[in-house]
Amino acid sequence: MSKNGTATVQADLLAALLSSAQRAGADAADAMATRAASISTTVRQGQVEDTEHAVTVKLGLRVFTGQRVASVSTTVTSSDTFDALAEQAVAMSRALPENPYVSLAKREIKGQLDAGQAALHDGSNLPSLETLQKMALEAENSALAQQGISKSNGASASSWHAQFALADSDGFAAQSSETIFGNSISVIAGQGDNMQRDYASHVTRRLSDLDPPALLGRRRLSVP
Repeated sequence: MSKNGTATVQADLLAALLSSAQRAGADAADAMATRAASISTTVRQGQVEDTEHAVTVKLGLRVFTGQRVASVSTTVTSSDTFDALAEQAVAMSRALPENPYVSLAKREIKGQLDAGQAALHDGSNLPSLETLQKMALEAENSALAQQGISKSNGASASSWHAQFALADSDGFAAQSSETIFGNSISVIAGQGDNMQRDYASHVTRRLSDLDPPALLGRRRLSVP
């Protein structure tokens, strides 16, 4: 998780959610918080066509009443709403049939999986919007320089960073982070009635593993 307090904020939100679930009558509960930030840009014929920067926060709560279970989610992070959300989840669970196979994970198996070893997060600084725009323009210029390519249908570059926190009423708590980077190019070859369109794209978890934009525009396209 980041070192800017986000982890602490998410942990506090999950603790408040679990407390609301217990007050609502849940026998057990688990909660998850997700915060995702994404930046993307699209260029066409050398001009920036679109940019987008989005930050989303989502909370999920799962409650157990006996052998019944129900889940709810919200994008509202104010703890003032948690009691009503938990009461709704508990009421939903009590209206469902019993399921003998649902429960929190057993204590003896919790914490044995280390998500950090999956290498899902790039620890380096995330690229700026300006860097992403340069990547998209470079991919487009590389593709347009190839023989037979007559027009660009647009190139894009993006980054996505998400932080996850999970906790349950049995005392378990864990955190993880993920990143995704992408670059794509679409072009048109030929003229008139003899036109073809193709595209190339590459997506990685680490920015350093992403194909150089010039290589994407030159090597991955199959339009003659």
